[in-house]
Amino acid sequence: MTEEVNITASYALAKMLESGFDQAQVSVTISELDELNIMHNQPSLLRSNEDHALNLTGIIDGRKAVVALTDLSRDTIDDNIDALI
Repeated sequence: MTEEVNITASYALAKMLESGFDQAQVSVTISELDELNIMHNQPSLLRSNEDHALNLTGIIDGRKAVVALTDLSRDTIDDNIDALI
């Protein structure tokens, strides 16, 4: 999954620069949570969760635009970049 996130971040950066941003920055956050619940000395729940976040920051005409995304689909990235301009 990490490789997919890197590809998505590269796509978002290229799309921002292509859309006319003078400067652009993309940061990716991947957080993992493993949880184990124990009841009466017996494991009762084992749960894992992985979250991804994509933060886009750009400067266009001296103005700063920022958006944070958790949906990493290309359509969502495109829509949000277009909304920033």
